Amino acid sequence: LLSGSIAPTSFTPCSTDLSQVLLQANQLSGSLHRDLFVGCPNIEFLEISNNKLGGSLDFINNRTSFLYVYASNCQFNGNLPSYLPPRLGDLDLRSNQLEGSIPSWMNPPYVQQLLISNNRISGIIPPSIGLL
Repeated sequence: LLSGSIAPTSFTPCSTDLSQVLLQANQLSGSLHRDLFVGCPNIEFLEISNNKLGGSLDFINNRTSFLYVYASNCQFNGNLPSYLPPRLGDLDLRSNQLEGSIPSWMNPPYVQQLLISNNRISGIIPPSIGLL
């Protein structure tokens, strides 16, 4: 098992061939810096579920290449991301400590799965969710 935190420079520099980061089911902890994957232009698949990672989800905001993000069963907190990558297909944020409401804009054209159960999400479900 991998343990400890992921340094902000862990993926700098980054191979342009890197398209998947699979770090699920470890003992990783701490937060992920918002610019963690900025040097990795082709990461499409991020799997970090079942860790002790926490903090905000700002690291999703800076990655337009993400197609699949799986970050369930961690300790992420705060609000849902303020921006979703335009080609994102799956977003799994189940069983974290997220709170607030579902943003009304949350309907990127390619989203097929939006999994946000077992959080502290409140408010009304925006009509745009029906377009998913």
